Amino acid sequence: MLNPSENREKLLQSLIAAKRKTGPTIVLSERREAAVLLPLVPTGEGYDLLFEKRSPDIVQGGEICFPGGSVEDGESPQEAAERETKEELLLPESGVTVLCPLHVIQGPGGRKVTSFLGILSDYHDTFSTDEVEKVLRLPLADLLEQDPVIAEADATPRLPEDFPFFRIPGGRDYPWQHVKKRCYFYDTPEGTIWGMTAQLLYLFLATLRQQG
Repeated sequence: MLNPSENREKLLQSLIAAKRKTGPTIVLSERREAAVLLPLVPTGEGYDLLFEKRSPDIVQGGEICFPGGSVEDGESPQEAAERETKEELLLPESGVTVLCPLHVIQGPGGRKVTSFLGILSDYHDTFSTDEVEKVLRLPLADLLEQDPVIAEADATPRLPEDFPFFRIPGGRDYPWQHVKKRCYFYDTPEGTIWGMTAQLLYLFLATLRQQG
């Protein structure tokens, strides 16, 4: 029988061996992770990038976004992006093809968000009115030529009155770190693309330009 000291050593060595194989565990938020698709629509002259204007009856109504949503139990982020796109755009099984993963970012509320590039087949601007007010196509060539408006936000913790300040050095005067966040804004005929959608769009376009 192992004594407490030997047992702790065994546990520690077991953890070290396991993490050397698996790498670090990513802990962002307890909220379910999400996935979105950046959908390309073929045209006679290239590609349009498709966006949705959210229904006014749902959260963040009226905002412009990519199709996507929460990753359900038992599915991968890619499967979630594909499923949500089919549901929101009323596509058949063969209506969307995921081409490649793009970026993983920390989205609203701290949850992990994975984006994918996809292509729509024989798409005729269909969408579910339960979630989408309208769809918007923007030529990829035009987006590559457009520079967004960029602004910086300074985020600091907003603490409740019952926060245990007495447990930290300096109490209420503790020098909290200021987190700088870059915000991107793209103008469209249907309004401004901003927030997470604009960030994913910016990252995609920047990565695409780097291939040239």
